[in-house]
Amino acid sequence: MIAFGHYLKQAPLRFTAYAAFEISLCLIVMVLLASAYLSLVPQYTAKALYSETGTKITTFKSEIVSEYAFLGYWPKPRTLEKYQDDFSTLGYRVKFDGNGTINFYFVDEYDQPTREILSYTAAHVPESDLSPIIWLCGYAPPPKGYEIIGTNITSIDRLKLPNSCKY
Repeated sequence: MIAFGHYLKQAPLRFTAYAAFEISLCLIVMVLLASAYLSLVPQYTAKALYSETGTKITTFKSEIVSEYAFLGYWPKPRTLEKYQDDFSTLGYRVKFDGNGTINFYFVDEYDQPTREILSYTAAHVPESDLSPIIWLCGYAPPPKGYEIIGTNITSIDRLKLPNSCKY
């Protein structure tokens, strides 16, 4: 009888320097990718927080525009309730300054101001009674023919803002 057992035996595992180099190179690449991803997470969450400010005050903006159209001048300065998201560490206070600007004053998890301000400034077509009022976010320039009414005091770095607030 012929035994075929010697064909089924595996060669002993040899751990060479080249294999160790390949494994360490793979680990280095994985660590670099993980660190790059983790460093971008706060930037994306901040950008999401800044971009959600516009949707939070949609009704507030329309109320101010309605009062402006009815009265013929900007309503008195007012403050909205503090918005705090369950999923974010930052909250903000919203204030209308009475001159055509809505400002978001951001606060940290301890309710302390962070010096980050995002402004929504009103703009209209000058010398037109029927001009619609639009709101410009952050550093966004007005469209052609429009004139900014309020004062922009945005203090957030452009890189952290969504594109609608940059250009």
